[in-house]
Amino acid sequence: DRVLVQFDQGHGDENLSKMYAFESATGKVVWEATRPVANSWSSPIVVEHEGQSQVITASDPWVIAYNPADGKELWRAEGLLSDQGITPVVSNGLLQVGNEYCEWFAIKIDGSGNVTDTHVVWRGDDGLPDTVSPLVAGDLLLLTTSIGYVTCYDAAAGEVLWEEEIDSEFTSSPTLVGDHVYMFGKKGKSWVGKPTRDGWETIDEADLGEECVTSPAMQDGRFYIRGEKHLFCIGQADDNGNE
Repeated sequence: DRVLVQFDQGHGDENLSKMYAFESATGKVVWEATRPVANSWSSPIVVEHEGQSQVITASDPWVIAYNPADGKELWRAEGLLSDQGITPVVSNGLLQVGNEYCEWFAIKIDGSGNVTDTHVVWRGDDGLPDTVSPLVAGDLLLLTTSIGYVTCYDAAAGEVLWEEEIDSEFTSSPTLVGDHVYMFGKKGKSWVGKPTRDGWETIDEADLGEECVTSPAMQDGRFYIRGEKHLFCIGQADDNGNE
């Protein structure tokens, strides 16, 4: 019943950045927290870990987790630099976060207080993305640069397994459906691929016919994709031939 808004602006020492929780029915502010961070374009994520909900945020220089019930800080880790436009992801108790200006961090989310020296499991510096958010597929972490390089890590250990070059620019983030990854290039071309520990296998390619800079949404077996001129709904036809 709450809308969570990460409102980051200015520089970290200006105390202009905030985290808000609004009552969704009325717009009333339930709580707000001042954030010691600079402006960012990353979205907050909500995860459940060992019975505790966490709102996790990323901005220069802190990754900070809050209790969504009251806005109290649960833990923080330092290390992000400059413009943070990438939204982090959590899988198997590890937060995956970073950007091209710093390093990549895998952080255990079961700590309290400043966990910079205690809960960072590994750091990486290969294939660091500037715009596209990360994707975890099973035990694999995929990082995609805006110029089309996909770097695959072992998500738990931080070992680089392979790198694949896709002939496209990307701002859209990859999407996992089953064991297939869907990627939409900036010029409208799309790929369906299957990542394994040994490499990337392209299953299919298609073209929307117009530019696409947005990430898809999914519901009930359908893809919704906003292109430059159209909103596309892609799905399997029902028994009556209707899409």
